[in-house]
Amino acid sequence: MTGFLKELRVRKHGCLKDVRCTLTPLHAFIGPNDSGKSTLLRAVESLFSGRYPTSFEVFAQFSDASNLYINDGGMPGVRAPCANVA
Repeated sequence: MTGFLKELRVRKHGCLKDVRCTLTPLHAFIGPNDSGKSTLLRAVESLFSGRYPTSFEVFAQFSDASNLYINDGGMPGVRAPCANVA
C-alpha cells in the first residue's frame, strides 16, 4: 500500500452506517457537530494501526491500485493487482 487513499467505504463503525468517500491527496471533512467526521478519521487511523473492531467493515483503495478489505466480504488483508511477468 503506497500512495494516497483514493476511496474509503466504512460500515457499522460508531455512528457511521454506510459511508463512501472518494478522496483526493488533500481533503477536508466539513460538517455539523455529531455528523461523523471524527468517527471517519478514527476509521482511517484504524486502517494504519492494525486495530480493527469486530463489527468494523472497511474497503479502502489506494492510488497504487492496491485494495484493503477488513471484514468486507472477504478475508482481511491487502489485495493488490497481479503484475504481468513477461
